[in-house]
Amino acid sequence: MNEERAVSGFTFAQTSPFARGNVFAEPPSPQHLKRQESYKNFLRLQIEEKRRREEAEREKLRMEEEKEEKRLAEQRMRIQKAYEDEQEEKRKKEEEV
Repeated sequence: MNEERAVSGFTFAQTSPFARGNVFAEPPSPQHLKRQESYKNFLRLQIEEKRRREEAEREKLRMEEEKEEKRLAEQRMRIQKAYEDEQEEKRKKEEEV
């Protein structure tokens, strides 16, 4: 199989070690291995950063939900107290009559 292609007068040779027919032609150079390891580290750092961001977002949502639950509980308590006060006023007025 010919590894060269002609496109609009240009010739491209596949020199990638991953191209067909060239998989085990040469062992990777130390420079290539270093670049590959550096890229793996870069990807690993990106994954870790994404996990940290997602965890921070989950924590933020949890805190917001807790704050909203607390606000609603306080609101329910105020409404209940207002209702009880109103009932007490009615009772007092009925006793006066």
